[in-house]
Amino acid sequence: MTEKKFAFVNAAAEREYKDLPKDIQSEFGTSLRAIQKNKKPFLIITSLSSIGAGIIELKINGHPAFRCIYIAKYLDMVFVLHSFEKTTNGVDKQARGVAIFAKACFGHPSPSKQQKLNATTYASGGPDSSSSPRPDPTRGRNIGSK
Repeated sequence: MTEKKFAFVNAAAEREYKDLPKDIQSEFGTSLRAIQKNKKPFLIITSLSSIGAGIIELKINGHPAFRCIYIAKYLDMVFVLHSFEKTTNGVDKQARGVAIFAKACFGHPSPSKQQKLNATTYASGGPDSSSSPRPDPTRGRNIGSK
């Protein structure tokens, strides 16, 4: 089976991920990279199927706790939807909102070509990869450049 590509669903999702502490990014990145290779993630996962089919939450428990919500069901890609520091014991309302948004975007098995173009994609490797990013066709610049 082919390795899945990696993408942030939008620029906000990429910013959220990159705003996490580096060690947390590394832990999430290791699990996301395993998922790209169709392997089991190293972190605890929870299915958010009540919100949408295929939406998964990676968990790093502790004080503080961190979450990374992704979907790997469509387009042979792993889409990171939302990453955040968990501050309450209840359901994070923003995370739920992002997951509902994802359900609306990915609820159909064949997302539109525009959705493919809107994702920030990497040619190879995941968020922990040191490989060069592929140009983003929607912005006319390389990802990561300012």
